[in-house]
Amino acid sequence: MTLHIFNPEHDLAMAANLKNFTASHSVRAFRTDMGFLPALWAGDDDMVMVEDAKRAYATLKKIRARLAASGCKAGGNVEFVMPGEIAGMKVEKIDVWGWDSAIVNSILQNGIICDTLPDM
Repeated sequence: MTLHIFNPEHDLAMAANLKNFTASHSVRAFRTDMGFLPALWAGDDDMVMVEDAKRAYATLKKIRARLAASGCKAGGNVEFVMPGEIAGMKVEKIDVWGWDSAIVNSILQNGIICDTLPDM
């Protein structure tokens, strides 16, 4: 099982090179609004970490309905999870938008266990 994380603040975090980076309000809002995106390419039984799981399910349902109307299918049967829900969970792989020290620190702070984290 893969845990997918959408972190659009990646370029800003890399430029800042801080493990405790906080993006601007607009970037954090964008992350919340679009956090469901990895569900469009995730495989069956993968998880996508989002800020609001209920909102992510509703948005994905709307998008999949539009895609189905045009004959397309996107993504597998995913589960949306919020950061506090996965503390102590071991995952095989983590797929992020982009690796930087802030996302690695966030993963560690959230208690996610993965043997394949990059060394920052």
